[in-house]
Amino acid sequence: MDFDKDRFLNFGRYDLTINNAFYRTMLLITLFGATGITAIGFTARWFIYKCTYDSIEQCVADRTDYGSSYTDYQDITTTFYALIIFITIMHTAFAGCTFHNLRNKQGRINELTLPATNLEKYTWHLLLVIVGGFAACIAAIVCADAFNAVLNLIVFPLDAQTSITKMALSIIFVFDDESVSFSSEAFSHSSNIISAFRFASLSSSICGLMFYVLGNAVKYKYNIILTFITGQIILIVTTITFIIFFANTEHHTFPNIDKELGFIVILNIIGIFCTILSVVFAWGSYKLYQKAEITKGWNK
Repeated sequence: MDFDKDRFLNFGRYDLTINNAFYRTMLLITLFGATGITAIGFTARWFIYKCTYDSIEQCVADRTDYGSSYTDYQDITTTFYALIIFITIMHTAFAGCTFHNLRNKQGRINELTLPATNLEKYTWHLLLVIVGGFAACIAAIVCADAFNAVLNLIVFPLDAQTSITKMALSIIFVFDDESVSFSSEAFSHSSNIISAFRFASLSSSICGLMFYVLGNAVKYKYNIILTFITGQIILIVTTITFIIFFANTEHHTFPNIDKELGFIVILNIIGIFCTILSVVFAWGSYKLYQKAEITKGWNK
């Protein structure tokens, strides 16, 4: 395949220059959205604190005696999961905008007449939305964490601060061996389970992103909504099929194997399956990208 690094980088610089307004808007939406969710979460925790404790000293003493609880003003679990949902949606939106240049005729002219091969252009767009989108989401969580820290410093003392960034990194890297809920005492293969879970989580996340990239290659406009609906239909059909299959399967038909090893095998199978799907989605989206035309959008 014809792939030249200099052409690739030149195309990247041109794309960032021509579409800087679009990328800046996506970045600002991610940053302000994450910060807004953090502000709402902080406000909710502040009201919980005001309705639960008569003084900050009582709240600090309660935390010292009983540890963090749902009513603790420093409990940011709800905010954290709201952020994770938002960040997931935004990263999906990045993937759904992989070929945003092809939405109109002028964009297709700018895209398809540049001196770069389809492979170089496609690789740039893919890396930009997956790696760049991921970096934007991490930056949003860090900014949200800083905003949360500033609010806490203004309103509350320094006791028992909790970091959104630390929680986010623990999820991104799928926990460490100490924080994971199942320890080596409960599971003899805990480290293998963690590794398999990391593999399945990472591969399924990439598979989901590539699914939205394929959706954008199939349909330039309104593709995020249509891809989401398609994904939900596939998920519902798969879930129903799974339930029917196991509901009509006798337990004695399964071999009597170690449950922990079986769990590891299932996670690895999921990871391998999602990896294969990611490759298929990438190949399909690239083939569809090659069909783009200036005079008319073949997939409109």
